[in-house]
Amino acid sequence: MRPGTRNVTYTRLYRTRDLKRHAPDIYLLLFLGTLLFFGLIMLWSATSVMSFAQSQTSSFYLRQQLVHGIIPGLVLFFIMYKLDYSLLRKLTPLLFFATLLLLSLVFIPSLGLMRNGVRSWIVIGELILQPSELAKFTFLLWLSGWLVKRESFMTSLCRTSIPFFAMLGIICLLLMLQPDLGTMLTYASLGLTLFLLAGGNLVHAALACVLGITALLPKILTTDYRLSRLLTFWNPNQDLKGAGYQIHQALIALGTGSWLGVGIGQSRQKFQFLPEIESDSIFAIIGEEFGFVVASVIIALFIGLFIRGVIIARNARDYDGYLLACGVSFLIAVQALINIGAMVGLVPLTGIPLPFISLGGSNIAMLLASTGLLANISTLTTTHYG
Repeated sequence: MRPGTRNVTYTRLYRTRDLKRHAPDIYLLLFLGTLLFFGLIMLWSATSVMSFAQSQTSSFYLRQQLVHGIIPGLVLFFIMYKLDYSLLRKLTPLLFFATLLLLSLVFIPSLGLMRNGVRSWIVIGELILQPSELAKFTFLLWLSGWLVKRESFMTSLCRTSIPFFAMLGIICLLLMLQPDLGTMLTYASLGLTLFLLAGGNLVHAALACVLGITALLPKILTTDYRLSRLLTFWNPNQDLKGAGYQIHQALIALGTGSWLGVGIGQSRQKFQFLPEIESDSIFAIIGEEFGFVVASVIIALFIGLFIRGVIIARNARDYDGYLLACGVSFLIAVQALINIGAMVGLVPLTGIPLPFISLGGSNIAMLLASTGLLANISTLTTTHYG
């Protein structure tokens, strides 16, 4: 379908079939609920030792996830589920400003918090937030709305490609200044994917990628820990006590789990052998305690969630819903792919959490808000999923 006709087709389809709101995609809710439930169990098990050291109880981090992530996330899920998402198009400039503001808050001395050399958090009283996670949602809303408005001239260099890659470049620059390469790659890949799905010029996108990689390479090659991660990816056995330590311990955990695992709560790697077990490395603990079979089921749930998102996008009532559903589906899938891929040595370590399972209030609240929007779109599709 040539650019400029898609929105007309969606509008005509919506009017002729007189779509009414129906039940949301039951498979989407089933996959989401299973991941959330299993995530809470796994988080409790993986962090029990850390929790006891922190508060003399085994559920400290589980409570943190519920209070700062799951509960507010479910509230956001319900709001996004009930909201008329077509109204978001009017907020496009405001959403772009909100994205830039969130990504800039970490540089305010009185708010910004640095951890492990990365300035990605802000502190408000007792609450610690990661603005880059929250900004993923505003970025997605802004981007889909912006692309909808430019549907008739998506292949134009001056009217679409240059403004788009300039704005995406500003966002990526703010993330690199933190510096947070993994999150920056998530934003860049999401932006590029939606640009192409909306009918953007492939040559312009390829040129932008070449320029971006050219600008990024010196930053990687001149930063010791990034270069070490890259070299470790090519040769995992090169520095087992240094840069290769985390991936080596993760592979030990996965190998120990074999087919059926050592049993829930029986992980040995969580006793301060494997770093970041509450976030980056939690999939390795899943493999150790539950084995290859359950780990494969988790992967299948993410694949199922992505497939349902694609189906919802294909049947969306309008172009807004199509791009939003594609964006949410890709955002969840790419984070799961990077996290799991890093744990099995298929991609370099980037610090991306596992969706719906890793500890992180900002991340899970953003994900639940996004899936609430996806459930909303599924209630106004040309197919009844209930």
